[in-house]
Amino acid sequence: MEYFISLSIVGFCCLCLYSYYVLKNETVTKQKYFHMAVTWGVVSTLFGIFSGVFVLVAIFSVITKEWDNAFLLTKIPVFIGTYVSFFIFTKYKKRYKDRL
Repeated sequence: MEYFISLSIVGFCCLCLYSYYVLKNETVTKQKYFHMAVTWGVVSTLFGIFSGVFVLVAIFSVITKEWDNAFLLTKIPVFIGTYVSFFIFTKYKKRYKDRL
């Protein structure tokens, strides 16, 4: 399981670096901006689903009085990933709309 998590983190970081390269490149086509916006929209949606599930589990744990204080703290990378992916998605969406 740790191998899969490590591989996911490395893949996310590589996608972030590639996205930075594409955003800084001036000769990118409108179609490339669209493809990257769709990619980051999917990534943002997946992170959002996981974040929502974690928050619901935390609320349920509080209601049933089985709360573990460290539960949400261990999920902070997922919340940060959600924010980063949404931020990058909005950048690509704006660039795509500017090219219209």
